[in-house]
Amino acid sequence: MLVEWFRGWFLSGFPWLALGYTQLDTPLAGWAPLAGVYGTSLAVALVSGALATLLLGSRRERWLAVAVTAATVLAGAGLSRVEWTEARGTRVPVALVQGAVPQSIKWEPGQRERTLSLYAELTAPHLGAGIVVWPEAALPALEQDLRDYLGPCTARPARAQRRGDGTAAARCLDRRLLQRHGGLRRDRAVVLQAPAGALR
Repeated sequence: MLVEWFRGWFLSGFPWLALGYTQLDTPLAGWAPLAGVYGTSLAVALVSGALATLLLGSRRERWLAVAVTAATVLAGAGLSRVEWTEARGTRVPVALVQGAVPQSIKWEPGQRERTLSLYAELTAPHLGAGIVVWPEAALPALEQDLRDYLGPCTARPARAQRRGDGTAAARCLDRRLLQRHGGLRRDRAVVLQAPAGALR
């Protein structure tokens, strides 16, 4: 778990593929709302260590391993039955748009316009939805280089304007953020762009 946590922030971080993500369909998933993905990874490590002890440990250690395994799994199963959230307000329709542009060509200069056209075409049928979500870094450019593109992409169609609703598009884009000392760094940001403008 500590290695996963360290990997999640060191040198800008790589917080994907944590062991806890593998437990979505198991009783250990119950730990996720309380302990997060790293806490769930810890639960997996505890159970794995206990199972290894069942094979290699002494008799006393095996009984302790059984107790650790049972407590961890049963507690996770119990936590899975808890309703941690409740619905409030009206339902908001959400559309997920995935262009599936291969990474091998995504950043090639000649591919940029094709990618922009692809996401515009895939998003257009869903502009009546409350929220449209694109993948992280879906567009191969920085936000400030795409201002002309992002505005029309979330404009409300005439029908939506008559209904008085619109679409907000949340995207993870590369942004350049000024640090306090005046340096320039690249970071990830979620941009929520409503028809009236962008909120960060």
